[in-house]
Amino acid sequence: MNTVITHFYNEEYMLPWWINHHKKIFDNGIMINYHSTDRSVEICKELCPPNWKIVNTVNDTFDPITNDAEVKVYENSLEGFKITLTIGEFLLIPCHLDQINKFMVKKNIDYLKTWGVCMVDADTHILPTHDRSLIEQKHHGMINGYSSPLSLTLNKHHEWYPNSFNYLYGRFYHNQPFGKYTDGRHKVNSDNVFNVYNIFTLKYKYCPWNKIIFNRVRKFEIKKNEADNLSKILSEQEHNEIYNHFLSTAHDLKNDSNFLNAYNYCMSL
Repeated sequence: MNTVITHFYNEEYMLPWWINHHKKIFDNGIMINYHSTDRSVEICKELCPPNWKIVNTVNDTFDPITNDAEVKVYENSLEGFKITLTIGEFLLIPCHLDQINKFMVKKNIDYLKTWGVCMVDADTHILPTHDRSLIEQKHHGMINGYSSPLSLTLNKHHEWYPNSFNYLYGRFYHNQPFGKYTDGRHKVNSDNVFNVYNIFTLKYKYCPWNKIIFNRVRKFEIKKNEADNLSKILSEQEHNEIYNHFLSTAHDLKNDSNFLNAYNYCMSL
């Protein structure tokens, strides 16, 4: 069995794309509702397969540490392989998960780390529709050789990581009882991690780039600020400057052969 876990709060815009994409890949799913007040839960009930679970969080507020603890509880309740993603993250694989599972078992791999990709809206005047895959409609971004101006991720030499979005958004597919994650699930406390370059986690943070997504980004900044009082809430102008920074180096990811192989497989499902 393979399972995808996610948590959501007022995600009625992104959920149709996310669910319709991942239900073609995973046998099982767990959707953790963080006190949504929009149509998110109704959308989950409409679109999720019957065996997927829609559960309410046990936490009063959204906090990265308690959120990760809750994720571990659900992971520990599951047999087989599992991955935890946010609603803005889409897994892109080049073959059936069974093949990936067999490879991990054969090579005795505990954690497979996907390659985190920064997605960028190259055509903001073209609004994506829910009747087609978001990846099919928006497939520009950066895979290698860039850093995020939002990232505060430094290595031990106090230098910026050259691929900070890969560090931040490469997720872990595993068959352990639960992921031994550090805060935010950006790393695991394990030496048995296999990094792959043909399985991707696509981070849709500045894509699609419209008022709805800006409000989504702002929503999580406010939530994070409420949790730690340290997170900066950026202005719309600052977010647009970051978007333009990404856009200046973005390209059509279908020109990358590894991406194209995974894209073609997922679009065939």
